[in-house]
Amino acid sequence: MSSGAATNRTARGVTVPPPSLLARAVPAFSGTTGLVVKLVLLGIANAIGLWAIVGALQQNPEVPAEALLAEVEAQDTRDLLAKLLIEERDITDRPAAIEQFRRRLERARRLRRLRSVSQTVAEAQSQAASSAVPMDSSYVVELHQEGAGVHELVGGAAQALSVPAIESEDPSRSQGVTTHE
Repeated sequence: MSSGAATNRTARGVTVPPPSLLARAVPAFSGTTGLVVKLVLLGIANAIGLWAIVGALQQNPEVPAEALLAEVEAQDTRDLLAKLLIEERDITDRPAAIEQFRRRLERARRLRRLRSVSQTVAEAQSQAASSAVPMDSSYVVELHQEGAGVHELVGGAAQALSVPAIESEDPSRSQGVTTHE
């Protein structure tokens, strides 16, 4: 084995090169140190972008800032300018905005439930194809109810459900109304 810190180390006759500068630098930039370095670099990049925007505005003071989007070459600078130009709208009718958000969340919840029930129906249909037991129609009814709820949330009218009557082998235990005249 060699005694120098920067020289190669050997293990059973195998020469191992010393770690590269990059291999030693990667652990140095993890944790808090890495976070600080990344924040400083991000700040420098934003400062350069702002400097480019101010320079473009000084060169063309009569041009509105929105028109500079086409003149600025760097994509990062264009993104920064777009962020600076965005105006936040004032919410004048807060209860209506809250209701709209609630309806959006309810729609998303119902769509997830609709997907879940339709997957259950598909699984039941694949199992029913391989067995003699008919599929439970309650899944279809639940699927229709969830779909009707989604239609109602988006302002549409739900369609009527017509579940076919399930023929029972025992006429006294009929599950649907059937008339034969």
